Amino acid sequence: MLEGIRESGKRAAFIVHNMLSFSRKSDKRTEKLDLSSLIDKTLELASNDYDLKRFYDFKQIKVVRDYEKNMPGVICEGNELQQVFLNLFKNGAEAMFEKDYTTESPSFHCRLYRQDNMAVIEIEDNGPGLDESAQS
Repeated sequence: MLEGIRESGKRAAFIVHNMLSFSRKSDKRTEKLDLSSLIDKTLELASNDYDLKRFYDFKQIKVVRDYEKNMPGVICEGNELQQVFLNLFKNGAEAMFEKDYTTESPSFHCRLYRQDNMAVIEIEDNGPGLDESAQS
């Protein structure tokens, strides 16, 4: 029982550390970052999201990670990218829980790969999609 409490405490400390490093307002600073770690940290933040008003729980969403091995670091501003990823995950999660799933479950498919001299990030969900007014 004590070991379970200790593990829960470590997990809570990791979540708080991740949230604080994400939310700190600092000078915009570009640095070489591992995009797969950045995506994973953002998924960790999103997985602690439960919306009582919309009744969705991110932990019920299946996440498939398809990351190319040995991706080089990318010079970027990590907090800005994390904000984009978090918005995609939260909006996708909210939309997915508006859909009735009969043969599948809500899921995200995250892809990271190289194409020519660029890093490509794809985040796909199997939600209901956007209606025409939202697309415009």
